[in-house]
Amino acid sequence: LGSYAAFCARTRHDDVDANLLLYQAAVDADPADGVNLAALALYLSSVMDRHQEADALFRKAVAAAPNNGDILGRYASFVAEVVHDNDSAEVYYKRAIEADQKARVDNAENLGKYAYFLHAVRGDLHAADEL
Repeated sequence: LGSYAAFCARTRHDDVDANLLLYQAAVDADPADGVNLAALALYLSSVMDRHQEADALFRKAVAAAPNNGDILGRYASFVAEVVHDNDSAEVYYKRAIEADQKARVDNAENLGKYAYFLHAVRGDLHAADEL
């Protein structure tokens, strides 16, 4: 159901309410599924500008799947770009990369976003290059 919600959100941009209902149905079907929680959080934030709700859902997603690099990386980006808490964002970026390494996943997206964060936000081109 979560995958269908994501598909509809990408193909039916103007049906915001129906897409929201699909994401919510996916979460209702399995409230402990971190992937669906994070997907709903991202939708609420990026499409509907409901950032406080998104933050609460992202926190639930991280609690439900604390070793999921994708969820941690998405939350890191949200914290950096929306919440503007750079210290917390850096912690989540590092956790995302560590989770990817433990799962033996090569997630270039998390590395790239963290490198950009180091360069653009922290002004540390050397650290960004070393990633």
